[in-house]
Amino acid sequence: MRITKVDHWLVRMPFTEDILWGSGRRIGTTRLVCRIETDAGIIGWGETISLIANVPAVFADIVAPLAIGYQVSDVERLHRHVLGAGFYHHKRAAVMAIAALEMAMWDALGKQAKLPLYALWGGKWRQDVEAAAYLFT
Repeated sequence: MRITKVDHWLVRMPFTEDILWGSGRRIGTTRLVCRIETDAGIIGWGETISLIANVPAVFADIVAPLAIGYQVSDVERLHRHVLGAGFYHHKRAAVMAIAALEMAMWDALGKQAKLPLYALWGGKWRQDVEAAAYLFT
């Protein structure tokens, strides 16, 4: 199953109040959402944070064009291809951009196999998973 099309959108969400933290002031968050289509007609969705301005450009100019024709199962191979494509001077942006596509590839693989991702990744290890989240007031 090969990737035939890659689309992406930026979603900007302003915060009701600015957040101050170690790296400065955050007035909102921006996410890059991507959608892949495969030759089998399966759609995969992914998203990533866009903390730095270069993420959308790296995705549009490097990641998306390189992805066309790849097998959705070649997640690691595509990751290495993108990082080797000369965008090493913006590696943080490249890693963020690749994350969205990888998520979409895994989504498509799970849909094709009709299995949850944990089954593709070796099986269920525990019933409950601890999680943490930040709440800003």
